[in-house]
Amino acid sequence: MMTSTQRESLRSALETRLMELGTLRRQRSIAIERAPDPMDEVVLAGLQEFAISSLDNSFAQVRLVKAALCRLGDGSYGCCVQCEGEIGMKRLTALPHASFCIRCQELMERQGESLDRDEDSQRSWA
Repeated sequence: MMTSTQRESLRSALETRLMELGTLRRQRSIAIERAPDPMDEVVLAGLQEFAISSLDNSFAQVRLVKAALCRLGDGSYGCCVQCEGEIGMKRLTALPHASFCIRCQELMERQGESLDRDEDSQRSWA
């Protein structure tokens, strides 16, 4: 069971991450440029794809953090959304917006299910 101090510490970590993600999104921009050299066009296209991918990742992380904050609000935070078991404090400390216990997460990874809902989007959060 999580103490109120632990809960507030995790809430603070989530809110801080949400602010960081907002700052990152505002700093990123996608410029559509044309270059006279075909090789420069290829480089620019690659940079644009990278910027779009980064923005997509940021939006996914924002959704995960907001969902965790909602779970904090409704009292379901720290419970696995799959099995409703407790998510360990070590896991929540390392990954405050985790929505799956380690057992369910590992099971999903072994089964090859889509991880977009949780871990893939979280890997760059550390």
